[in-house]
This record gives sequence, C-alpha cells and structure tokens, in this order.
Amino acid sequence: MKQTWRDLCRGAIIGASFLAVVGLGVWAAWAFTDTFDTATPAGTETPTLGDDRIRELKSAIQQRMAVDHDFDLSGTTVDATDIGQHKVIQMQDQGSNPSAATAVGKAFSKQVSAHSELHWIDDDGTATQVTSNGVVGGSGIKLPTGAVFFMVTGSCPTGSSDVTATYADRFVRINATGGTTAGADTHTHTGPSHTHAVSGTTSTTNGPDLMGGGGTPEPGNHAHTFSATSGAEGTGATGSTSNVPAYVTAKLCQVS
Repeated sequence: MKQTWRDLCRGAIIGASFLAVVGLGVWAAWAFTDTFDTATPAGTETPTLGDDRIRELKSAIQQRMAVDHDFDLSGTTVDATDIGQHKVIQMQDQGSNPSAATAVGKAFSKQVSAHSELHWIDDDGTATQVTSNGVVGGSGIKLPTGAVFFMVTGSCPTGSSDVTATYADRFVRINATGGTTAGADTHTHTGPSHTHAVSGTTSTTNGPDLMGGGGTPEPGNHAHTFSATSGAEGTGATGSTSNVPAYVTAKLCQVS
C-alpha cells in the first residue's frame, strides 16, 4: 500500500503520543512554541509539508519533555549522555486516592490543610501521607495542635512555635491537668516553736555534823532536787539550699 505524507505524520504522532501526553505530563502553566495536536496534519494537506510537520512534532515533544526531564536542545539536537533523566517530578493534586492495582505502588500528590502533600498507596489500597507541611515522615504519628516536643539543638521547625520562655527553668511533672506550674529551685527548713524541760538532783560532799568550840553548827550530808521549763522560743530556719539535680537544657516547641 502506498503511504502518503499524511499517513507517515499520523504514524509518528501516534507513536509519540504516549510519551508526550502520558509520560511527560502536559501542563497548562507552560507556554509551548509548538502545539501538540493529534488532529494535524489534515488529510487534505499537501504532502510537501510533511517535513515541516515532522519537525514541529519533534519540537513539541522536546518542549514538553524538558519540563521535568533533562531534554534540552544543543543546537538542533538532544543527544547528551544524561538526556531523559528527571530534573524534577511535578504532580497535580488529586481530589481522591487513586485505585489500588495488583503488584503496583502509586505515588501521588493531594491537598492536606491547604498544602500539596506527597502520598503513597500500595497494592492493598493502604494510602499513607508521606509528607506533612513539606516534611518527610510527618504523618507517621502526627502531633496534634497544642502538643509539645523538645529540641536540643536548632530552632523550632515550621508548623510549631517556641514556648521555651513560658516554661523556662522548669521540670516536667505528669498530672491529669496539663500546663500548670509550681515549685521552686531552692528550699529552707523552718523549725517549730518549742520549750525545754530540765529536772535533777544536786549532789553534795560530806560535811561535819558536830558543833565545836562554840562555833557555827555545820550541816550534815544533804541534796537538793529541782525542775524547770524554758519559755517558748521563736522559730529558726536553715540557709537556702538548691533543689536542682543534674540536667540538660532544651528548647520547648509547641505544634501550631
């Protein structure tokens, strides 16, 4: 069967359609010089324009390939050793998760809280959010608003605020009511008001019990018992002493 230029061009277009439309992704955000139109050339177009249409087709494919791939022209050719490698992968946000397929995993983008976030769905249909606020791994255990975490180095990341000043120089105490503060870094001991009771018996040495020479009579052996209680005294206090054990400092970040 004799082929016309129209048949040749249509064959080239059909052969390239999968790459240019499915594999490359045609985005309206880019203004391309050459239009990729599967309805051209028209069947009535003169075959002498066939070479022009083939060049237009190559140019249209090259422009679209270059959006995400290293497919830049060097003069009129695209033949570097790294041609076709990805420079970036751009994904349009999906309104819902794609359907699962046997032995196929699918990566896709979807809006979460007004952000384009990367997702993955496996062949069992289990969809996992891979990024949160652009951070990989943010969806494994997503901290709710108000939750806090520590940073030993660096600053609190995007999506959180630094609340270190609010709780500076305090330790954590687990309690059913969160957010309360109490305690002090130092302490003193104060003694109570008190009295002292004293009692006992005096002792004495032996003395003479005779009178002699008209002198003064001497007492015999004797003792005295006594008891007493001191008055109530005021309280006393020890010096101020530190309560603080060994520690490491950290910043406290709160999820916004």
